[in-house]
Amino acid sequence: MSAGRDHRGRKLGLTGLTVAASALFALLIGGAFAVLLWAIDDANDSVSGRRASRTALVESGTMEQLLIDLETGQRGYVITHREEFLQPWESARRALPAESRRFLAGTISREQRQKAEEIIRGVRSFLEDYSVPLVEMVRRGEPAAGSAAEAAEGKRRVDTLRQEFHRYMSDERAQLAERTDAAGANSHQAILTAAVGLGASLAVVAAFTVLQHQAVVRPVRGCRRRPGAGRR
Repeated sequence: MSAGRDHRGRKLGLTGLTVAASALFALLIGGAFAVLLWAIDDANDSVSGRRASRTALVESGTMEQLLIDLETGQRGYVITHREEFLQPWESARRALPAESRRFLAGTISREQRQKAEEIIRGVRSFLEDYSVPLVEMVRRGEPAAGSAAEAAEGKRRVDTLRQEFHRYMSDERAQLAERTDAAGANSHQAILTAAVGLGASLAVVAAFTVLQHQAVVRPVRGCRRRPGAGRR
C-alpha cells in the first residue's frame, strides 16, 4: 500500500515535471519566435524604406536633369536662333508632367513630399513663366530676349532650384543612411534573439533531463538493488 502511494507520488511528480518543462519550453520558443518575427518585420520595413529612398533619389535626379535640359535647350536657342537647339527643351517639356507625378509618388515622408511639391512648382514656374515666354520672344525677334537681364534671371531661377534639389537629395541620403543602420541593427537583433532562444531551449532540455533522471532512473535503480540486498 505504501509502495503504491510512493509509486503514485512519483508518477504525479513526473507528470508535473513534464508539464512544467513543456510549458517553459513552449514559452521560451514562443517568446523567441515572437521577438524574431518582430525583428524580421522591422527589418523588412527598413528594407522597403531603403528601396523607397533609392527610388526617390533616382526620381529627383531625373527631375533635375529635365530642368537642366530645359535651361540648356532654351539658352542654345536664344544664342543661335536655331530650332534644333530646342529639341531637348521640347522633350523635357513633354516629359515634365509624368516625371513630376513619379517624383511626387516617390516621397515617403510628409516633409519630403512638401519639398518635392515646392520643387515641382518651381520647375513649372521656370518653364511657364520664364522659359516659354523667352522662347516666344526669340521667335518674334524681340531684341530683349538676348539681354543680360533675361540671362541673369534664368540663371538665378535655375541656381535656386538646383539648391532645392540638392537639399532634398541630402535629406533623402541621410534618411537612407538611417534606414541602413536600422536594417543592420534589426538583423543583429534577429540573430541574437535566435541564439538566446536556442540557448535557453537547450538549457531547459538539459535541466529536464537531469530532473527526469533524479525522478525516475534513481528510484528504479534503488528498487532493483533492494531485493538483491535482501537475498544476500
